[in-house]
Amino acid sequence: MKVLTELLDFPFWVRFKLYEVGFLPRKNLPKPSISIGSLTIGGAGKTPMTEFLAKTLIKMGLRPGIITIGYGRKSRGLVVLHGPPENWLISGDEPAMLAQNLPNTPIAIHKNRKLAAEAIKDEVDVYILDDAFQNICTKRDLDILMLTCTEAKTAIFPFGLRRDTIWRLREIDKNKAIAIAKKGRDCQYMKKFFRHIFTFETTPELIFNIKNPRINFDMNWINGKKVYLTAGIANPERFTESMLKCGASIIGHKWFLDHRLYRPAQVKRVARKAKKLGAEVILTTQKDAVRIKAFAPENMFAVKIALKIEPHDDFIRLIKGFISKLL
Repeated sequence: MKVLTELLDFPFWVRFKLYEVGFLPRKNLPKPSISIGSLTIGGAGKTPMTEFLAKTLIKMGLRPGIITIGYGRKSRGLVVLHGPPENWLISGDEPAMLAQNLPNTPIAIHKNRKLAAEAIKDEVDVYILDDAFQNICTKRDLDILMLTCTEAKTAIFPFGLRRDTIWRLREIDKNKAIAIAKKGRDCQYMKKFFRHIFTFETTPELIFNIKNPRINFDMNWINGKKVYLTAGIANPERFTESMLKCGASIIGHKWFLDHRLYRPAQVKRVARKAKKLGAEVILTTQKDAVRIKAFAPENMFAVKIALKIEPHDDFIRLIKGFISKLL
C-alpha cells in the first residue's frame, strides 16, 4: 500500500514542482487573497470557515468577496451572486447557502478563479478563495488549512480520503499559513509544518422551518421531540451526535451521498418513513435545505451551524496582522 500511495502521489509532486520553478505560470489576482482549503475529501469545515472569515473581515470594516467553482451547479460560465439565487442549480448548493447567510457579500463562481476575481474586483477589498488549496495555479497571500487530523492515516483517493499529498505541507511558507484542526483531535505532528495552529468546532446555532425560515427556534426546541434525520452530507454521524447532545429523541434516519439529496421523490420517501415512525419533526442541514426548499413538507426543519475557533481572540489578532500587511 505504501508503494502504491507513493506512485499516486508522484503526479501531484510533478505538477506542483512545474509551478514552483516557474515552468507553468501562476496567476496573480487583482486584490489580496486568503485561501480556505484541506487535504481531505468532504466534511473538513471549509464552507463554515469561509462564512466565519467573511463575517470576521466585515467586522473589521472590509469588503470580502468569495471566489468558488460552484460544485454541482448546472449552469455554465461566470455567475455572480449578490444574495441567494432563485434556483440553487445556478450556483451549486454551498454558494447558495453562503449567499443566504452573507447577502451583502459578492460571490463569483467559475472554474477559472482569476476570471471570477476580475468580475468583482471593484466591489471587494479581499478575496476569500473557497476550497483552493489544490488550486496551485493561482497565487494567494495566506493559506488557511482545515485539518481533520487523519491526513497521515489515509491514502490518496480512491484508496483513501486524501486528495493531496502530505509533502505539500513541507512546501508551505510558515509565515503565510494557518492550520485549524478539529477540536479534540491529535494534531501534534502538524506542529512541524505550521507556526500557527488553532482548533475549531461547529455547533448547532438555531433551527428554522424550510418552507418559512422566519419560523425559527433555539436548539432547546428539539429537546425530547421525536426526530427523524436526513441529509446528503459527507459526515452524517457528526450531525446525529450533535442532535443527540441537544436532547433530540432520534427515531430514524435516511442518509444520501454528499450533495445528493435534491429530488422531490427522495423527500417524499423520507416524509412517509418519518410519518410511519411517528416523527414530530424531520430535521436536515442548512445545505440540504437550499436544495429541497421548493418541495419540503411543512414539518421539515433545518439546522444552522456556527463555527467557533479557539483561542478566538488570538486568531482575530493574527488575521488583523496579516490583513494590515496585505492592504
